[in-house]
Amino acid sequence: MFQPVYVYIASNSVGALHIGTSRNLLVTMRQFKERSVVPAGWVLGVDQLLFVRQCMTLDEALRLESSLRHMGRKTLQRLIRFDNPAMLDLSRPWYVVKVGENGPDYIENRMPNYVAHEIAATQALLN
Repeated sequence: MFQPVYVYIASNSVGALHIGTSRNLLVTMRQFKERSVVPAGWVLGVDQLLFVRQCMTLDEALRLESSLRHMGRKTLQRLIRFDNPAMLDLSRPWYVVKVGENGPDYIENRMPNYVAHEIAATQALLN
């Protein structure tokens, strides 16, 4: 069964950029937002998902991730702004935030429509 790999660029509150890959982007972003996972070397966690690309294979995703890692900050920002001109958090509609005694809890709300459509289209091509 086909399982897509996502290459993403995320940022924190001070604008540092994190480039990574994930097979389950919803869980990855929830872990970042809950601070249960923080990228190596970062004091602050990840707050916003700014850029996402779906890849067919892990090799393709790793090549794209490597290419992004070799780009300068200004080039990455231009790339992000091409798809996301307002630099909005693309993962924001995915979660319902409940603030409790122990801080915010991010609860998965739903699969984003554009991701679901991409997966369905890709699976149709493979069948």
